[in-house]
Amino acid sequence: MKRLKSHLDALAGRGKIDYWADTEIQPGLVWREEIEAALDRAAAGVLLMTPSFLESPFIRDVEIRRLLERAHADGCQVWSLIVRPSVYAGIDELATFQAFNSPSAPLSGMRTHKQDQVLSELALSLARIFPAQVEQ
Repeated sequence: MKRLKSHLDALAGRGKIDYWADTEIQPGLVWREEIEAALDRAAAGVLLMTPSFLESPFIRDVEIRRLLERAHADGCQVWSLIVRPSVYAGIDELATFQAFNSPSAPLSGMRTHKQDQVLSELALSLARIFPAQVEQ
């Protein structure tokens, strides 16, 4: 997440994209409400696929469920980034959506240079498809 965030921050700082991550939840806020509000307003959700991500009950029962509901109801896009080998391909409701990179080519098997290429391509693709909305 930290490495993807650096690519996104470079674009966000230039007004090219607007994104949110749970690392932005400030102390004293109700974290679950913040996450649910972000899921409700998202045009897309980027899922960083790892075994730990897929085993988390909160991610499975709240975050993924809400993104899938929104994907079917109002077109929210689900983008999976395969970070480490996992059972992603065996989870039908997720594997239905085309992953950004192949499940057979997770980031963890790539050299740092290639990882940064994939992360920068992901950030640029998101900015192209979901440009920052200028508030008036």
